[in-house]
Amino acid sequence: MKIAIIHCRQASDVCTGASCFKAFNNCLKHFEQYKENKPELAAFFDCGGCEIDRKTDPGMIEKMDRLKSEGVDKIHIGVCIREKCPSFNNIIEMLDRYEIPYEFGTH
Repeated sequence: MKIAIIHCRQASDVCTGASCFKAFNNCLKHFEQYKENKPELAAFFDCGGCEIDRKTDPGMIEKMDRLKSEGVDKIHIGVCIREKCPSFNNIIEMLDRYEIPYEFGTH
């Protein structure tokens, strides 16, 4: 199984991703479900920013196509997006459109 983590571009100004990686590496919090069969972390990517149109932005289209071609089975949506993102619904719509399963939460 391959998973990816999507995180907030704005939050990346101050976030290193360390808590997401710690949770993944140690099968904590939302990654506890993988304790017996740890997946490959195939991607750690940002949301593209608040100002983009996720339906037409070339960078986001390329990211989604790449995730599909890499065989990502599920995307974990970072806490930074779930709790603070003004574009949260647009991100969910994008993931639904690309038919990539997702789950809320990392650490």
